[in-house]
Amino acid sequence: MAIAGSTIPDFPDFSDFWIAFLLASVISLFMWAAIIKLI
Repeated sequence: MAIAGSTIPDFPDFSDFWIAFLLASVISLFMWAAIIKLI
């Protein structure tokens, strides 16, 4: 949390958490799409 807060000082740790959560969800969606295409 501290690392994310230091990289983006404009946002508090709570916003950084949600930004990271959204990025992780998008990456997981792309990963699932790739797995479905392989099958």
